[in-house]
Amino acid sequence: MLSLTGSGMTALAGCIGGSGSSSPDSTATPSPTEVEEIRKIEYNTPTEATLGSDIWLDITLREGHGIRKINLISDGELFDSVRLAEGETKARLSIIGADPFTGNSAGSISPNDTEVILISNKGKTKTPLRYKPEIKFKQVLAPGEHEDLSKYDPHIGILVENPTNKPALLKQVRHRYSGGTRGTDWMETYYPLEQIIPKNSEHLLIDKEFLNVRLCEDLSGETHDERISISMAFAEDLGLKIPVSYNQENKSDGCQTSLAGEAETAPPRTETPTETDQG
Repeated sequence: MLSLTGSGMTALAGCIGGSGSSSPDSTATPSPTEVEEIRKIEYNTPTEATLGSDIWLDITLREGHGIRKINLISDGELFDSVRLAEGETKARLSIIGADPFTGNSAGSISPNDTEVILISNKGKTKTPLRYKPEIKFKQVLAPGEHEDLSKYDPHIGILVENPTNKPALLKQVRHRYSGGTRGTDWMETYYPLEQIIPKNSEHLLIDKEFLNVRLCEDLSGETHDERISISMAFAEDLGLKIPVSYNQENKSDGCQTSLAGEAETAPPRTETPTETDQG
């Protein structure tokens, strides 16, 4: 399986309605002409690493706002709703809901077709919710190159960065390996992953499977570009091309694999590669 290490869950700020502030540590405040009842909005996650993948939209309303209910509509359907008591100024709605038994996400909003509806006795006020974090690849670390990567285990570390003030959710990791006769066939493995990358942070994804023992009798002495695809909610999927060397001195020994060069970003793989697509 795969695990995530890095900074813990932290409070996150984002934007609703207009473009908001570009400062990483600021909280977007819509123009009063857009949504005059809203004083502040934030994106928040659990403050400690817990089972689950909750991301919440926290809205702070101005005093005397008159709002009695807030609906979160995504793809034309009601995703979440909250009622406010008289004088209450804080409301929390789910952007991603977590299954309380498994911790896996139980649905998420659309990043491009979601709106917040404020309901008062005077009527309704609508404002769009735009949610688009960006995850950037930094480097792949070999066993022993980080304190969380033992040189005695075939684990690699994938260091990524979230430079935005919105959390991103990792969903799945897909491996594609060379295999069979001289690497012309491919083997695939999939690992579900429900973990949050906090805002404005570097994050180390520890992949415990990528360099594990595999069939390499036909590949011994060769180097192949193997692929990793990381699927995410809201953010664009991340694809990597990583050169791996294969070595097997005799048939009684296991297959030895190691990193053979710098990793590069590549389009995430969704189709089955062909014999001519081994580079």
